[in-house]
Amino acid sequence: MEALFEDVYLFTKSDGTHSYLVETPQGGLLIDPPPAEASQWEEIVALGGARFLLITHRDDIEGADFFREKGVALVMHPADAQSTALSVELPVEGGEELLPDLFVLAMPGHTPGSIGVLFSKGAGALFVGDALITTAKGRVALPPAIYSDDLKQAERTAEALLALAFDALCPAHGPVLLTGGHFALEQLVDELGGQQP
Repeated sequence: MEALFEDVYLFTKSDGTHSYLVETPQGGLLIDPPPAEASQWEEIVALGGARFLLITHRDDIEGADFFREKGVALVMHPADAQSTALSVELPVEGGEELLPDLFVLAMPGHTPGSIGVLFSKGAGALFVGDALITTAKGRVALPPAIYSDDLKQAERTAEALLALAFDALCPAHGPVLLTGGHFALEQLVDELGGQQP
């Protein structure tokens, strides 16, 4: 586990994907399951624990049961939850404030029930799961079409996210953009607009 900035921690799994922990005085929010290991759980507890595990999309559920057994409530969009064997304690569709300064956002495209989180504290951070990816050059991109249910919807989601205030962009795939995340998303949306007939 690595501290990214105040109250936000990064887990990188053996396959290179990321999950996150955001700590608040009212409890922590895990964004996608980190490695399901006792040592990881001990680190989470040392920071204050976790009340919720938000699963951003249906193909990132590995380890969720481990955290449920620790008393962490699972949060997921019903459109994606229905295609898994998970029992979700808190179904969400976007717009909910899970904890102070932590808002659930609908991000359809990669999957119908893709969701993310806006952390509005400070300069702001946007956690996007697989709705967006980042490249080694610090660019933001859509997930590959082969892995997306609806690429046109993913484009509309990217454009809608520009209305939010954030500086950091935290994906499940690719480097975290600690600064300049909003600008990088603007560049992507501009490029997508240029590709329209």
